[in-house]
Amino acid sequence: MSGKVHARSALSLARFVVASADLLRRANTTRLPALKVMASSPMIRSVRPSAGDRTDAALAARRRTFSRSALTSLFTTALDFATLTGLVEWLGVDYVLATWLGTIVGSLSNFTINRVWAFEARDRPGTGQFLRFVLVQAGASLWHTLGVWVLTRFAGVPYQESKLIIAVVAYLGWNYPMNRWFVFRR
Repeated sequence: MSGKVHARSALSLARFVVASADLLRRANTTRLPALKVMASSPMIRSVRPSAGDRTDAALAARRRTFSRSALTSLFTTALDFATLTGLVEWLGVDYVLATWLGTIVGSLSNFTINRVWAFEARDRPGTGQFLRFVLVQAGASLWHTLGVWVLTRFAGVPYQESKLIIAVVAYLGWNYPMNRWFVFRR
């Protein structure tokens, strides 16, 4: 494969990481309508405090957890994306199989980082958390693989762009809520 393809993939990943980090930073400090809609979305409702949880400390803790989880997701998505691109571009693996393998590579580090740092859940038994995480990751792998296949096959979106789109949607709609409420619940 050409060096241009690799450079484009690396540039796409870098843009995704920078844009995601910037979006997270601005989500709490701007009045942009799109960010207001996103902030009120049920997909990230868990970041906002519930009715009985409206203290400043609770809100700060929820934001810290969400921010740490998002940073963890950016890091593990970079591993996932690098695996996907490397398998397809360098080894000629089909993009559907490479998508699935990439989600496995990303998830291997995701559990440990989320457990220790993002959700600060090391004080609870790890076996139950890990088993719940495996169930959530099976769902995430299915969402990623199916989503990339559908966008690439039927909408004609290049697989790298499909992966970035699906990664954001899966994180906000599946991974974060499931990790927050199911895997690392308190």
